[in-house]
Formats: sequence, structure tokens, C-alpha cells
Amino acid sequence: MERILLINFVRGENGLYTLKRDHCTEELEKKLQDTYRAQVLEIELLPNVYEFIEEIQSYDIDHIGILVNLGNTRYVQAFLAILSAECTDLKVHTYQVERADIEYDDSALWRGTRYFLTGLYPSGQRENMVTKHVCMEDISEKLLEGIAGYVGMNHNLFFRNAGGMELDHLSHTGYLASNATRIVAEDGCSRLALNGGESEKKFRFCGYAQYRDSPESDEINSYVGMYRREDYDVFLSDMREYARTGAVRKNRIWKPDMIDMCRFCNSSNCSADSMQRLRVKSSGLYPCLTSDYCAGTAGEPFFRLSVRIKREKSAVANQRDCRNCRSSRSCSKCIALPEFLSQEEFCDLMTDEMRFAYLYKSLLALKFIFNSKILRPEDDIRVVTPLNQEILPQSREFILDEDTFLIEKRAGERQYILFSIRTSKLFQVNENFFRLSEIAARGCDVETCAEVFGYASEEERKSTQSAYKKVISKLEDLHMLGE
Repeated sequence: MERILLINFVRGENGLYTLKRDHCTEELEKKLQDTYRAQVLEIELLPNVYEFIEEIQSYDIDHIGILVNLGNTRYVQAFLAILSAECTDLKVHTYQVERADIEYDDSALWRGTRYFLTGLYPSGQRENMVTKHVCMEDISEKLLEGIAGYVGMNHNLFFRNAGGMELDHLSHTGYLASNATRIVAEDGCSRLALNGGESEKKFRFCGYAQYRDSPESDEINSYVGMYRREDYDVFLSDMREYARTGAVRKNRIWKPDMIDMCRFCNSSNCSADSMQRLRVKSSGLYPCLTSDYCAGTAGEPFFRLSVRIKREKSAVANQRDCRNCRSSRSCSKCIALPEFLSQEEFCDLMTDEMRFAYLYKSLLALKFIFNSKILRPEDDIRVVTPLNQEILPQSREFILDEDTFLIEKRAGERQYILFSIRTSKLFQVNENFFRLSEIAARGCDVETCAEVFGYASEEERKSTQSAYKKVISKLEDLHMLGE
């Protein structure tokens, strides 16, 4: 009996495809059992299309069956075009199933675009990924052929200057793209065209010093960069004021999305290291979005490019004496600095007592808190960090390390939010938390805690003990009790 491998492309809410076994594959498997020995292929993270085809070829099969529904028709057609050219001896069958997949969520594309522009990826997207976003600033058949080995089946591709080449044609030219998007320049901003359709929002770029809130901010997303020394100086001044006062309401630095903060705030998010943001031009391949650092040419093996980048970064790190720097673990060791910033200034900034990276991460968390409606930007809010915690009135001995900070709403009903960058945990606390955290920091046990509150009634004492246990657990989760 001949063997058949069944493939079912299922699109999730994030717009990305996986291969899954579901009731459709199980029903088809039963229908085919008299004709074939069927096997269903399941893959959660789809690799590069050619690696995927190699995976298929490794199976002892004569036939491949692909389930087609209203939601994956375009994707299947693009995949079949490549499969038929690579596996000429494999018999391919398609089976129509009556189930429309989840409609494409435009916000998923927009989130992906934001990660591409800012370089700030969720940790889940960094795992097992080589390239997540490819932006082609020039288009030609040769360049398309060159990047074929870089593009995974779930990667996002953004095209500038595509000329007369249609997006439908792009998905049949040496690679498979689930999210092929054209970036169209307009007067004062840009928009995205996804396979012939338009995204809901427009975006624009400007320097930090020139950034102003726009009355059209709901329709246009602003991406702010440091293009000139003026931008850098104004931003640094705002950061120092933020470090000193923790004030938020009148501070503008949390509002826009910064497109070049990867070099300043995240040691693990250098796009040149991970090669997750590739700019492809006729002059070469650029793994850094915000510099003209060229790693090689499109078509070179990824391994060769990766080794070259690591060698160059290692050489620069030795020149800077990064091994003996106390900020080495938190520094991105950027080798693609803007022209206005010297290596000496960059190193001084990374070792500055202001702890630039820590403060900027607190701003990212603050943006998340506002977007989640936990607090509002117009509230009277102060961020308490290790740099200004001496002005915290509730507890001078409250422990704040370089991975933890406190957000305090001071007007109206008091609210306190504790956030750990290390564990990405956020929870609200009340004023009693500060007293309990002091006791916990002294290493007192539950009985000692109850004695401290000996004046309380039995019910209040039980409540205090329960609260104390919760505080101990939270402080341990945040690594705030030492070893």
C-alpha cells in the first residue's frame, strides 16, 4: 500500500501558519485508509520553505495530500508552485475542506511591522528564528533569488520600490511569503499595502527633537529616531529629568515608538547579532535597521554572514575592553553607532550611573500599563527607581534592584504597581505591602510577623499572616530576598 503525507495549513490569530492535526485531517485520514497508508505532519514553527521541503523528502512517501480551505487557498497555491518544481517525482493531491480559517487580523501585521521598525521582539518570537522581517529596498529577480534561503514560511517581508512587480508574482519567485507587504510612501507619511489591500494605519518617521503629539495620532503611528546630535541631546536631557523625578504626566519620552533603542537598552536584542531584521539593497545586505553597516551580499550563506558579524563584534569588544566593563552583561556592544556618537561616548553612556537601559525599559513597561488601561497617562504618576527611591515616603528600606521598579499613582485613590523586568511580572500592591516587605527583607518568619502586629485582633492577625505569606512569595519570585 502506498504512503501519503497529509498537510493542513492552519492560520492562527497572529496571522501565522502552523501544520496541525484536527478533525478535518482525521476525517480525511479515515477516508483514505483503504487507498493509502496516511500520516499527518504536525509542525508548530514552520522553517524556511526549502528546509520544509527537505523535511517532506525525508519521509518514505509516494504522495502528499494538502488540505485546502477558504482561508489558506492563496498560501497553498504559492507553496505548490515551489513544491512541484523541487519534488518532480512526488504525486501531489489537494483536498477541499469546508472550513474557512480565521480571517487575517490586520493588527497582527501591524504588530509585526512595529517589531520590525523598533527591533523590540517578544521573547517567544526570538526562539528558533533566524530572520523574522526582511525589508527589500530594491527589487530584482537576482535579489529575490538571493534571499530565498533567508525567508521562512512565517516571516514578514516588506518591500520598497517594488516598481511594477506584483505581490502575487513575488510569492512565486524563489520563496514563500505569508505576509508580503508593500510600503507605499505618501505625503508626510507611509502606508502598508498587504497583497493588494491597505492596512488600517499609516506611519511616519521623525527625529526625537522634532517629535510633537499629532491631533491625528489615532490614525498615524509615529516612529522616532536619533538622526542628529540634537535628537540625542534632547532625549538624554529628558531621560535625566525622568531619572531624577520619576514624573510621567508631563514627560513625553514614553509616547512614541523609538526605532533605534536596541543599541541602548537591550543586550539581547541586537539585530546584527540575531539577523532578525534584514535590509536588502543592491549594494548589499544590512542586518541593522538604523545604520549602514553592511554584513555581505544577498545570497551568501547565513552561517558565513553570522560568523563574520561575530568576529567583527568580538574585535570591537576587545578594542573597547568590554570584558573588564561592569556593564558588559547589559550592553549591546553596538558596532553600528550613528555618526554623531563616538565609541567613547557610547561606553560612557552604558556605564553612566543614570543606568540608561534600565530607565528605558521602565518606560516600555509604562507604555504597556497605559495600553492595558491599568493606569491612564493623565493620572498623576511617579515612577520610583533605584535612582530616586530615597524619596519614597512609605518605606526607605523597600528593596528595589536593577530589575524592579514601582509605579505610584499619587492623586485620588492611591495605586501602587510593582514591575519586575527580569520576570516580566506586574502586580498591584497596597500601602501595607511596604511594611510587610520591610519585615520580609529582615528575614522574619510568620510568627515574628504576627508578634509585630500583636495589637491586632485575631481576625486581623490571620489576615496579616496571609498577606505576609503572599508578600514573601512575590518577593521570592522577584528575586528580592537575595539567594
